[in-house]
Amino acid sequence: MIWQAAVGWVYRVVVRFPGAVIGAFVGAFLLSFGAFAHIHTENEIESTITDPVALATYRQFQDSFDEERSIVLAWEVPDLGRETILHLKDVTDALHRLPHVKRLFSLVDLFKAIPDREKFAKYLTAHRLRNLEALVASDTVFRGRVLSRDGKAVAVLIVPDTRWPDWQKDLCAGIEALRPTLFGSRPHHVFGFPWFKDRFMASVERNNRVFLTVSAIACALLAWICFPDLGILVMIVLAVLIPAVLTFAVYFLRGNGINLFTAPIIPFALVVSFNEIIFIISHFVAGETPDRPYAELHERTFRHLAWPCLINMLTTLIGFFALSSNPSRNIQLFSVYTSLACFLSYGVIFGFVFAFLKLYKPNFSVTDTGTVRFRGAKRLLMRFVFRHTALILVVTSVAGLACLYASTSLARRNGLEDTFPEHDPLIAAFRFVGERFGGPYTIDLMIDGPAVLTPDGLRAVAQVQERVRQTAGVNAAFSVVDLVHDFTGRFSSEPSIPESAEFIESIVSFYASRGMTGFFVSPDKKRLTIKIGVSSSDDREILDVARAIGSAAADLLPAGLTARLTGEIYLNALMQRLILTNVWWSFGAALAMIAATFLAVFRSLRLSFFALLVNFLPILGAYILAHLVGVPLNPSTAVVGCVMSGLVVDDTLHMLTCYRERRRRSRVRRTWYVLDQLFHPVLASAMLLGLGNAIFVCSDFKPFRYFGGIGATIVVLGIIGDLVVLPALFLAAGEVEPESRVPDSDRR
Repeated sequence: MIWQAAVGWVYRVVVRFPGAVIGAFVGAFLLSFGAFAHIHTENEIESTITDPVALATYRQFQDSFDEERSIVLAWEVPDLGRETILHLKDVTDALHRLPHVKRLFSLVDLFKAIPDREKFAKYLTAHRLRNLEALVASDTVFRGRVLSRDGKAVAVLIVPDTRWPDWQKDLCAGIEALRPTLFGSRPHHVFGFPWFKDRFMASVERNNRVFLTVSAIACALLAWICFPDLGILVMIVLAVLIPAVLTFAVYFLRGNGINLFTAPIIPFALVVSFNEIIFIISHFVAGETPDRPYAELHERTFRHLAWPCLINMLTTLIGFFALSSNPSRNIQLFSVYTSLACFLSYGVIFGFVFAFLKLYKPNFSVTDTGTVRFRGAKRLLMRFVFRHTALILVVTSVAGLACLYASTSLARRNGLEDTFPEHDPLIAAFRFVGERFGGPYTIDLMIDGPAVLTPDGLRAVAQVQERVRQTAGVNAAFSVVDLVHDFTGRFSSEPSIPESAEFIESIVSFYASRGMTGFFVSPDKKRLTIKIGVSSSDDREILDVARAIGSAAADLLPAGLTARLTGEIYLNALMQRLILTNVWWSFGAALAMIAATFLAVFRSLRLSFFALLVNFLPILGAYILAHLVGVPLNPSTAVVGCVMSGLVVDDTLHMLTCYRERRRRSRVRRTWYVLDQLFHPVLASAMLLGLGNAIFVCSDFKPFRYFGGIGATIVVLGIIGDLVVLPALFLAAGEVEPESRVPDSDRR
């Protein structure tokens, strides 16, 4: 066969030139470190939207209105007295000096612009302070935006200058540096979508450093526990690091940065390599006997495992690569580069590892390895499986049906509380700003039409705005209507919409001189927006509110005026929903491709069904258990199932291969042989895979913690499926040779 000839050729190269093979891998490993000078963290969480209409609307929105990506700095005040206004002046002056601040909006704008603090203090007479209190008492412009509804808190709206290449990171760093000077220990709150994203990426960057350190230590400790030999430890560490380093060398040289979805490449690149290495070394050691020459054992292990490990690599690659169809660029990067790590790990194992084992014979026997210390557990497991086969299958069937039923009620949620701990200042800031001011997240309803600034047009907009304010989940709504009402309310008994379009434009021009119109009206005056504050940070709830807003606009706006939802918050919610939908499709595609691979390899519908069953149920069961402890279903958690579908299947494939190799045996003998031969290797690789996922649980960042918890649970349930359920299926319904073809010595 072509495959056997190819394996034989590769093996001859490895055994004839082991030093050259090792040197080539180590040389590439060392040279790749140069690429790590290009490491950087992505400044944006995600910006991939596939809907061209949504993208065109957002671009038009950005061209028409002042920058929406603002940051709010808010704090409680006892009153609007002299000390409060002077402190507010100090805060705005300090913020103005930051180069990435385009403009500010605060109560200071109601006073004369005086740069010098001492002159401003003299200007701030008791008479002007009384006028301020009288002004804000009936104000509809400042109240709810830079003055809380109850008048007990003030805020500064910071509009960034997005022309700077790294404005988000630098602006947030500048604000963070000013906070101790401006507030000391005084309670205050900072929030805004750019602030959230910066905190988000800072958590990713910090957790990356933790993962790299913990992964290296964990791999070394587990390798030593399983195989207490210094040479083997060095080999395993190098074999684990080489694929990871080579993968990231390519990744960084391509100009990619680290973010939420690509950060897990680091531990997964390590785990993918280590998982297969541990299995091979376990298999290698388990096959060592006093009467078998080391060279024979080396060649037999290489030839025996090359094919199943190739299939393992392909199924693992399928699990990762299935995500490449996702519209999110970051998930595509995760998919492609983790798949690359799988491919490189296969080459390292059958190149570097076997070249090393050719030159270095391990200094331990089968009785010295850590995995063999579980031989008592193996005996107990084998007795349990053979004595209680029917019970195992009944419990598995009931559990599977229960999981299928419960899967219809999985909670879908992706809010701030699912990202940061409950006590995090960011969550406190979100709640403070939401309760005292409009927002803090806003959806924009952009209304177009040549008659939008006419009396009839503004009355229609006012009706929409009033309906929107009554919508569940909305805590504020601002538009040019509030500016017009504020102006007319000062000169008449009640706010109203003027009957003259020219008068309306004059009011707009008046507020434009004070820097407020640009938030609500486009420069050509043919487009306006209603800024709608939402009380939830959950993407699903944001989209529910958006649908209600769109429905209200469609019902109330007359012909000639069109309304479109847009804004960064709205697009982010759309993107998260799109990612979640595509991850589930990718998960289904991965399972289908893995099942097809097993069918093609084993040419048995029965064995393919066994493999699908013992790998699908653990994934489904892990999500059910996660749901029971309050872990939501969102893009960060949904991707775990797709990824793990390609990893947990590895041990199943080895067991099915071993079962098929003993074709001329009874079911009992074949099943006994599989458990006897593969218990230790399967257990060792599962321990490694579980540990690799458990590393994520150490994170203080909830998306990583959820990822690790669900992944580790899948591994635990998967090992039960491989070592308990799969043997029970073999005994109850496994393939068996016709009785006439089974030798008498094999009959039981």
